[in-house]
Amino acid sequence: MTSRAILAGPTVHLGTLGPFRRLSPAHLVLVALETEEVALEAEAWLTRRGVEQKAMHMIVDGHVRVFTADGSVVTGPGGLVGFPDLFVPGAVALGALTDSEVVALRLDTDLLRDVCERNFTVLGSLLTFLAGLVAEDFAAAERVIAGSAEEASAYPGAARDRVLRMLALQRAPAFPLESMDALADLAGRIHATDVAAGDVLWERGDVSEGFWVVGSGAVTVTRGEHAVRVGAGGIPGLPETLAGSPREDRAEVVEPGFLLPVDVDSFMDVLEDHFELAFSLLGWMARHLSSESTF
Repeated sequence: MTSRAILAGPTVHLGTLGPFRRLSPAHLVLVALETEEVALEAEAWLTRRGVEQKAMHMIVDGHVRVFTADGSVVTGPGGLVGFPDLFVPGAVALGALTDSEVVALRLDTDLLRDVCERNFTVLGSLLTFLAGLVAEDFAAAERVIAGSAEEASAYPGAARDRVLRMLALQRAPAFPLESMDALADLAGRIHATDVAAGDVLWERGDVSEGFWVVGSGAVTVTRGEHAVRVGAGGIPGLPETLAGSPREDRAEVVEPGFLLPVDVDSFMDVLEDHFELAFSLLGWMARHLSSESTF
């Protein structure tokens, strides 16, 4: 049997799953090479409670009962167990028990990380999928775009100075402090814009061509009857930008200050050049999504 035949099944299955659906057959093969087929009898532990989540399982056949904080949910063929928690360092599984005989594909976090580091297209597909889930869930989006808990001090000349733009980017909890080289690169590609109360950043239905980092002041993002105030370090518009989806909400400046507009092409170029920032964004979005969701 050739390696092509061995990989045919996993490759086809991966192509049906949301996180990998956008990938070409060639990229699907790269991911499939890192998977391992596992077969379990009924009432066997797929993942044990209290164990760090270091892999995800993609169910090919059979059903699995996934335990949650409120009980349990059953997932079958096409379901994902351990996603997106595998991107969150230290995330602990609540347990998953087979309801029947199960065949699944296992993909370890470290192996997936290696694939992502070698192939930005794979990482980009994961970012787009996770960002789409966040964009659809306003509660998750609120957590993802939230700013720093610290009050923003005034930055004299912030709109003109690259170093001060870096300091403003550092306030964003979504951007890890370990990614200073990436933030320096990003700061060199953007400028700051003074804004006044009442300025509208976008309306519902607008194309998502970029996002904003709040340097000072505040922005209110409104979806239906729900509104969230985003202060310094916030990143309104990020989920829809990465997802490539139209705006589902409206954003308006409610406190004057300055914003750093980031267009999607510049940001993706920075992510491609700085893997650690890109991969940490997966973890940032994943930790704000419910692991009880089905994908």
